[in-house]
Amino acid sequence: MHGVRRDQVTEVSAQKLAEQEALANKWKQLWDRMIVLKSAGALTWEALEVTRELATMNPDCYSLWNYRKRILTHKLDIPSYIPPKPTPTPAPTPTDDATTITTATTTTTDTPTATTITGAGETGEIASEAPPAALSTPTPSEPAVVESSTAIPSTPTTAPAPSVDTEPTPTPTTPPATTPPKLKPLKMSLKTPSSAEKDKEPAQQEAEDYDKETRVTLADKKRLLWRERAELSNGAIRHNSKSYHCWYHRMWVMHRIVQLYADIESGREYEDSEALAREQDADEFHVFRRESGRPHGVDWAYELELTTQFLRIDSRNFHCWGYRRFVLAEGKPATEDDELAYTERKIGEGEQFFGVGAGNKEKQERSMSNYSAWHVRSAILANKLKKFREAQGTDAEAAAQAKKLILDEFNLLENIVVSHNGQSPWLYHRWLVANVDEEDKKSILERELEICTEIIKIDAELSPDAPPPKWALLTKVFLLLGLEQVNSGTTTETEKEG
Repeated sequence: MHGVRRDQVTEVSAQKLAEQEALANKWKQLWDRMIVLKSAGALTWEALEVTRELATMNPDCYSLWNYRKRILTHKLDIPSYIPPKPTPTPAPTPTDDATTITTATTTTTDTPTATTITGAGETGEIASEAPPAALSTPTPSEPAVVESSTAIPSTPTTAPAPSVDTEPTPTPTTPPATTPPKLKPLKMSLKTPSSAEKDKEPAQQEAEDYDKETRVTLADKKRLLWRERAELSNGAIRHNSKSYHCWYHRMWVMHRIVQLYADIESGREYEDSEALAREQDADEFHVFRRESGRPHGVDWAYELELTTQFLRIDSRNFHCWGYRRFVLAEGKPATEDDELAYTERKIGEGEQFFGVGAGNKEKQERSMSNYSAWHVRSAILANKLKKFREAQGTDAEAAAQAKKLILDEFNLLENIVVSHNGQSPWLYHRWLVANVDEEDKKSILERELEICTEIIKIDAELSPDAPPPKWALLTKVFLLLGLEQVNSGTTTETEKEG
């Protein structure tokens, strides 16, 4: 890492070696499992969890990030499942604790009547030798039975005593209620099951497995993207802030968040008002609240601040600079002038290097070689010049503004190239020369050639024994060649006119 001193290598203790070995074994098991899932084309929740654990342990592996993006794309592209609203449970009726007596009468009077008594929580058959008429005769102690089934209050009912001469008939016991078989936990089968295994696997389990993988609600999609950004991506970048895969994956997640909220606004994704209210009350969805300055549910100001924090650690982290350019282009959380001022601060590391003043020379020498900051500065200026030149047909001052912007940048750059012989500012100087308008190019080339010659002369006077400044000499050659091309082009046009 640029500008960061490496830690001294020390002897590793036996405990540390054991921890590393255990971590390596866990990694190997998870990696083997991921290979099996990936080979089977599994885009399941299990595969998502395996890749999450691998990315947490070591994010510097593009294979797991690519596989993870495939799984997330599959889950996010599934049409959102809208769960049915629960129906209200009816209040209990007064007859819930009643006992129902059902009498089944056969056609032959010699056959005993079977009486079924259904009470509160039990079912059974009691054999009785009493005739059917005995059951239908009302007594002062029991209510009358109407037709074949009548509901009466739940009171203790005594079965008629059997005859002395007749052997009592044993009362059959109530069979235990059948309980549904316990379902196995969700586990994806990667091999093709045989016919015997298919017969053993219940259809209900297959249906539940299918529903678990395909029923993805809109809240599930939001939660997936939030955790991907706030938990996994943040942790991976902290683990290695100079990883191509981590920053690119975060960029992909931001694209998916914008796409999801665009689908909600267009009506492609249905957002329940009640579910939205619950989500806004939850802390985990605070970054998705559509407030002022947060279009499409993304807090671009937070993303810009994240890059600022990482660039404080390493100001030449071009991975972070690339993500910063993406944030500025997509969310525009800062203006172009603000970003120009930021690049000036990063190149000077807090010192006004464009102005005259003493500072930490070693620190400035290191920061002035910040290729990424120079590149961002050139990209912003190129965009501003493009806008000015496109507006020249309608705005009379656009051409003057473009010329002033270039000249101001040349004036600011002179304070650097005089004292710094590094490559970055001189390459930026060449870029400025190449972006000058044709009508102003000759005057600018002559002006810069004079300044470059003066720098070489001053350096020779101050350090007569030292070799001449390399990049100043190369820039002088570049300016001479450019001036020769301009003069030859002017001469050619003059000859054509004559």
